[in-house]
Amino acid sequence: MMALRHVFACVSVSLICAMVQTGTARAQTSLADGFGSIVLQSARVPHAVQRAQLADGTRVERFELRNGDCSGTDCTRDRERVEFIQERGPRNGTEVWVGYSVMLDPSWPDVGPDMNTKIGQFHLPKYRGRGQGPTLLMEVTDDCLVVSVKDPTVADDDPMNPAPNMAWDCVAPRDQFIGRFNRIMVNAIWSTGADGFMTVYLNGQPVWSYQGQTINVNVAPYFRYGIYRSFISRCAGGCGTQIAYYHSVVQGRNRADVE
Repeated sequence: MMALRHVFACVSVSLICAMVQTGTARAQTSLADGFGSIVLQSARVPHAVQRAQLADGTRVERFELRNGDCSGTDCTRDRERVEFIQERGPRNGTEVWVGYSVMLDPSWPDVGPDMNTKIGQFHLPKYRGRGQGPTLLMEVTDDCLVVSVKDPTVADDDPMNPAPNMAWDCVAPRDQFIGRFNRIMVNAIWSTGADGFMTVYLNGQPVWSYQGQTINVNVAPYFRYGIYRSFISRCAGGCGTQIAYYHSVVQGRNRADVE
């Protein structure tokens, strides 16, 4: 295992600097709270996940994704990622709250109109031996933070041919996230029935909501955070280096737990 080293890094345009601890991705564990077991999926490269402490003492996780950073089936499915992944979500039919603060590095590149990057997603696990797709995603385009929701009435078990979107809604300009932390919160009941709902909050204010069926199979979605990009072949010459910072990633039973 590579020995850890320390470097100084500035993590916002206001030049808030912190000591960043760098080592192999394998050595890092998630700082998230309330999710149970969380695993890292990434290429085994030192830059994948690092930690920092801001001037006010806030502990930050720094994710960096470069061209070619893939592992496992991602390498053959046109995908790259560095993500922490919850191994099991809460039981269906119970209300869940998830909150996290995220900032994009000022170096965040434009990738063109055909590529989107996920910076938080709720994903269904396998059901009867078949993989299932995402149900709710926060996606970054060159212009927007998008709330992307798959049609919950359609099976989504082929990652190369994803289910159609039920919603694709811009809720904030992308530039709002460059060099500044914003807090995203999601309140949901995952259900195959009419009692389901999803509400997305940005900096304390509701920006998107839906009432009704939220999942297509009766299994509990789990949460992922970090940087994930798919269909990278749409980026001519690669999608470049993307860096994002997260802190206060929390799952709870009510708003007060995650605010």
